[in-house]
Amino acid sequence: MRTGKIRLPHTLVLIYAMVILTVVATWIVPGGQYQRVEKDGRTVPVAGTFALTNRNPQGLGALFISPVKGFIDAAAIVVVMRYAGRVQRNPRQTSVFAFQLAEYINPILPTSGVTMGVLGLAQLRWEKWAKWLLPLVVIWVIFGLLTLIPPVLMRWGPF
Repeated sequence: MRTGKIRLPHTLVLIYAMVILTVVATWIVPGGQYQRVEKDGRTVPVAGTFALTNRNPQGLGALFISPVKGFIDAAAIVVVMRYAGRVQRNPRQTSVFAFQLAEYINPILPTSGVTMGVLGLAQLRWEKWAKWLLPLVVIWVIFGLLTLIPPVLMRWGPF
């Protein structure tokens, strides 16, 4: 009996499939918004006030432009990480590893749109979230520093 492994397509194929689905969704999912009021120093949506707004469907151009915009936005980070690692005489793999560890601090920042959106949906104040998450982030930073010591000392990476 033959057991087959599930083979996923290349990562870029999966990402582009999500881009296509998102563009198609702009034609299907109606646009809308809730009225908002100020409550306890926060702007909150009012239940039952959802109203449709003008759609902004994306065309064929967005299908090709949005991945390019994403790559251009990410390119600046890649360049900074590459040269920051080069200045410190670290291989690229070590710099990428450090960057990946640093990404876990993003949920504590009040400038993260995703974090603030999720906190708004959960009706949690950012201060309460930060007090809960900050000890975990400190532990993660200590863990990250400890796991970065061996790669830096070994000059990890072939490049």
